[in-house]
Amino acid sequence: MTPTLFGFLRLFAQLGILVFALCPSLTADEVHLLGTPRLEMGTNQIVIRWSTDQQAGTSVLFGPVTERPTRRIKGKVGTSHAVELPGLEPGIRYRVILGTARNPLQTNEFVLPSGTVSSPTVVPLAVIIPIHPAATTTGTTSNTIAWHSDSKVQLAKSELDSATASVVAQPNAPPARETWSHPDTVQDHFRRHGADFHARDTEEYAAKAWRFRQQAAASGFLVKKDKKGVLRIYDPASDTFGAYNPDGATRTFFKPGKKGYFDHQPGKLVKLHE
Repeated sequence: MTPTLFGFLRLFAQLGILVFALCPSLTADEVHLLGTPRLEMGTNQIVIRWSTDQQAGTSVLFGPVTERPTRRIKGKVGTSHAVELPGLEPGIRYRVILGTARNPLQTNEFVLPSGTVSSPTVVPLAVIIPIHPAATTTGTTSNTIAWHSDSKVQLAKSELDSATASVVAQPNAPPARETWSHPDTVQDHFRRHGADFHARDTEEYAAKAWRFRQQAAASGFLVKKDKKGVLRIYDPASDTFGAYNPDGATRTFFKPGKKGYFDHQPGKLVKLHE
């Protein structure tokens, strides 16, 4: 190899490294938020959960809105993200910026209700404080966040109770023979998985599976759709999984209890419309 050719190849390689460093967007897909982030309030902990359309790092920056957020917590790489927020006080308005290890995905505010939470409660974070619209200039979206006024925060606090009530509300479900894909198999599914949902009989078990499908869009659950139109729905907060035919009939309903189970399911991630 001649010295001139060798020098040319070396220069070409150096330019390739430079492009890789300066333009990471050319080498990696952009990460997007799926569904609505949720705040899980328990008796001893507050956890924020969200999902992304591809594997990404986990990062949360948070603090009182009266100060610049400085408390950062990082988590594992995955598509289902969860971070416990320690040291929060009732009645204080907090700002939380969630995202990947490199980039923020969304900014929200929330106020913890006063009083003791008797049982774990999961509420869409956007219901507590609606997602902040980004300011726009000349038709492009900027990173400037329009924060809510105190009046809207007070309104959002009152919405917390109604949002919780809507989550708890249980719509009437059709009988199992109408909602289950193969009614002759529902007894076997109940025997194996009914205890996961404290179901007393096959009808209650099938009804819970039907409601899970109905609430999927509004609750921001993860959804995959395969080539046959089968929907596979997963709620990371409760570790609940359900599979449904294109006509809505339930194929199965259970708690995987296995990390990464949904990630290995067939199909592409989709968004359901309410």
